[in-house]
Amino acid sequence: MKVIHCADVHIGSPLMGVANSNARRHELLKAFEQMVNYAYNVGAEAVVIAGDLLDKEGVTTNELSSLASVMARYPIQYFIVAGNHSGQGDYDRLQRLASKNVHFFGKEWKGFSVADVGIYGMELDGNDSERWSNARIDSGKKFNIVVLHADLENTVYGEVDVNWLVSNNVNYVALGHRHAFEHKKAQNTHFVYSGVLEIRGFDERQDSGFVLIDTDTGKIAHVSQAIRRVSDVEVDCNGVEDDIQLKQRVDAALRTVDVNNYINVTLKGYTEGRVHADRIKQDLKGRFFALRVKDETKIRLDLSKLPESTIAGRFVRVVKDNADGDIADDILRLGLSALQGEDLE
Repeated sequence: MKVIHCADVHIGSPLMGVANSNARRHELLKAFEQMVNYAYNVGAEAVVIAGDLLDKEGVTTNELSSLASVMARYPIQYFIVAGNHSGQGDYDRLQRLASKNVHFFGKEWKGFSVADVGIYGMELDGNDSERWSNARIDSGKKFNIVVLHADLENTVYGEVDVNWLVSNNVNYVALGHRHAFEHKKAQNTHFVYSGVLEIRGFDERQDSGFVLIDTDTGKIAHVSQAIRRVSDVEVDCNGVEDDIQLKQRVDAALRTVDVNNYINVTLKGYTEGRVHADRIKQDLKGRFFALRVKDETKIRLDLSKLPESTIAGRFVRVVKDNADGDIADDILRLGLSALQGEDLE
């Protein structure tokens, strides 16, 4: 039997910092639909969702109805743990809309059967000792899956009793919360984070997707799926003297990037004068689906051009004598700008 494991879909996420947040919210639904179509095409009989299918309170009725429609499309069983990112109200609304093939885990341990596979789970909250003491596994099942939303190394979001899972012949623990695919093993028990189904920000550089489990062979495979990715672009700014030169460097670096991705631009190197990353970002506005510009440049100071008799020369020497590292760079950047009559940004 084949089972799909996904997590951290975050339907309804506000998705700030993108050109069209409504379009991106719809793409989260589209990513879920693509996964469901894949599940049907490979003959999967179950999909386990290990938390954060929904984002914070505020998921629209249209989004919930769309989710319910997608899950009703094929004869696939769904097993859902809510997670920590949405209030119970939205899951209650989804449960009222969902068809009978959609099942929800609550605060108490619960088990389901699909053919010869047992699927179990519960909501965790950090005070879970009693819940684990009441947990039971059907010893007659060929393959056992437990669905949880928690961090293996932090009990704030729930306590995962690894010893109990290993000693009770659990084959696979479907985890959510961490946004990157991870696969760990303790004796014969696999602990797997599926990662996000689709990225939602500039710092999610990992491959998005889900996990395909074959309970007959024991094979576990991460399936990559992405509507958009993160592209990191580093711009060499050494020798740049002004914003026009800086823009030329940035334009050249961005010439081959996919404008539909999340673009992280980092300005690096030593410039001959102050540059303005915010002005560059304003010039690039509208050219990319999502753009972030980070300025890590430093000013190359030629003290021979700043004699000690000048205010600027004395200022630079005082800063260099009394401050170090990034703090000194920030002070020099702002101070020289003020001395040149520029607005401080």
